[in-house]
Amino acid sequence: MEGTNTSTLLDTSIQFMFLKERKAAVRIQSPQDLFMYNLCSMYDAEQKLTQVLPELARESQNPQVRDAFLQHEQETRQHVRNLEQCFQILNQQPMALENYAVAGLKQNHDTFLQQQP
Repeated sequence: MEGTNTSTLLDTSIQFMFLKERKAAVRIQSPQDLFMYNLCSMYDAEQKLTQVLPELARESQNPQVRDAFLQHEQETRQHVRNLEQCFQILNQQPMALENYAVAGLKQNHDTFLQQQP
């Protein structure tokens, strides 16, 4: 790979990530584009967590664990508000972007419950 431009390799890998995530080619043309992509991805993840955490709290039989999930939910709601403030400051609307991390955690959770521990 002698003589290969590192930024070209980075651009190619980022474009592939977009293809995989969104099933459509989206070009990262600047560090700002990458920043917005990551901001939107985190926004989606935090929003999904606000839906999952109350469910985990309801399922918990240990009061300390239940309280920890509820506290985490409140912190996550603040994260959502913080991200919304970032979008407002940047005068941007979040892209409809799917972050699969929380969905993967939820799937692991559901599979575990199906095994009836």
